[in-house]
Amino acid sequence: MSGADITTAATGTTMATGARGRSGSYLGGALRIAGKDLRLEMRRLSGLTAMLVLAIAIVMAFAFCFGVPTMKRLGPERLVPAVLWISILFSSLSGLRGAFASEREHETLTALVLCPVDPSAIYLGKLLSNLALVGALEAILLPLTAVLFGWDLLPALPAVALVVFLHTLGFVALGTLFSAMVTRLRQGEALLAILMIPLSVPLIISAGKATGVAIAAAPLSEVRFWLGLTAVFDALALAGSLLLFGALVEE
Repeated sequence: MSGADITTAATGTTMATGARGRSGSYLGGALRIAGKDLRLEMRRLSGLTAMLVLAIAIVMAFAFCFGVPTMKRLGPERLVPAVLWISILFSSLSGLRGAFASEREHETLTALVLCPVDPSAIYLGKLLSNLALVGALEAILLPLTAVLFGWDLLPALPAVALVVFLHTLGFVALGTLFSAMVTRLRQGEALLAILMIPLSVPLIISAGKATGVAIAAAPLSEVRFWLGLTAVFDALALAGSLLLFGALVEE
């Protein structure tokens, strides 16, 4: 990492340390941590680039394997959900495992936890920066799948955006927590995938069903059970992560 990156990381940690003292703002501390992570990512672009390359490769591979006749016969509402969420799942893992990379490289995670900011605010800041990165990935994948698989993006965009955000939130909430859990382990990257993929199966099933309905421009009421289940999953993942994060990083 360059000297500028180290300076930015140190500055971000200092800002997080002083967040509670200067403003007493829980959200302010979280936003400062998220801002620090996003500035580092924008300078390096390593995490986002790796995610994009993998996701685009997966989408292109599926598109060329299916071929135009299969796409026309099955329709985008059957093909796109699987392709989209497989690419998001596997490419996001490469980005989520770097959520605590700066702290791991400079051994500053303990210092960050000891600063006068609630540990859950640290988690929230990491969650917000991860959501921004995965959201940027999805903003590219949605138009790409629309072009390759021939579905009309604009009319379906509000429903698709809602479905994608709802399912991304639960996935990233778990990924951020598990990233903190494995960041100090030698085989942490492999362990993150082992933890995330089985726990993400309910989200992927729900995402596939809801995304297909949204792409077909059908009412989301057809999948209200799955959306409700996802909302409960998100709430439990967020609440559990906020409660467990402090104890997890203090080990």
